[in-house]
Amino acid sequence: MQGHLNYLTASIFFIVCTSLTGFGQIENSKAIGQVIYHQQADLLEGKNTNGISYLFFNTSASLYVQTGAPESALITQNLEDFSYNSGDKLDFSIYKDHRARKIWFSTFCYKRELGSHCVVEDTLGATEWLIDHSAHKRFGTYQCLKATGHFRGRDYEVWFTPDIPISSGPFKLGGLPGLILEGRSTDGLVQFIFQRLELSPDLPRKIQKPEGFYTGLSYEENKKAFVDNVKKIAEELNAEGGAQITVGEMPANAWIEVW
Repeated sequence: MQGHLNYLTASIFFIVCTSLTGFGQIENSKAIGQVIYHQQADLLEGKNTNGISYLFFNTSASLYVQTGAPESALITQNLEDFSYNSGDKLDFSIYKDHRARKIWFSTFCYKRELGSHCVVEDTLGATEWLIDHSAHKRFGTYQCLKATGHFRGRDYEVWFTPDIPISSGPFKLGGLPGLILEGRSTDGLVQFIFQRLELSPDLPRKIQKPEGFYTGLSYEENKKAFVDNVKKIAEELNAEGGAQITVGEMPANAWIEVW
């Protein structure tokens, strides 16, 4: 029975892909499926990103959006040349180009107007995964394999299905020979809990890069610009006298990616 379900899943996926163009080449903005997760992060940023999230995907690209943040979570702070949005009306969009192995994501702005969104470039599939072919788990009708890997300061355990050979997943996770349906960090602070998967050529959301100012900076360059600017502000405030400010390491429970 399970073999029949796997064959049926693969057949449906192939039909959906090929029916859109006739040759299997999907229009880059057209989603053929979505995975719905419940994102739960016990972090300082958690209240702004926790809740229902969606991964819209096709063979060439995917878009992860976090819709759990209420509009009331939109808080904009300005520190001279640095503006930060702790909420995002654009759903914290993370766009992944599977073929180019690149990511573009909406984040805080450096040296931009108050309340603006900036888009930063990152790398897809930077994680070195170890696949455990002996570990199997079913999510709905999808049989999954377990993989473990380290990404930006956290160790992750994920479950992916080879039945849908798309190298993407929740947040910035990806790089496996199948779609990641569930994942969690081994420290227990970050979870992407599977809700359901739908295959359909009629999904309303298009797969497009996030709006905002494109900085031209990589993830590491943007991270350095942020840290350098915080240090600059601290130095200027210290020079004015009063209580002295020391800029230390970012706590591990601040964001999903450990700085």
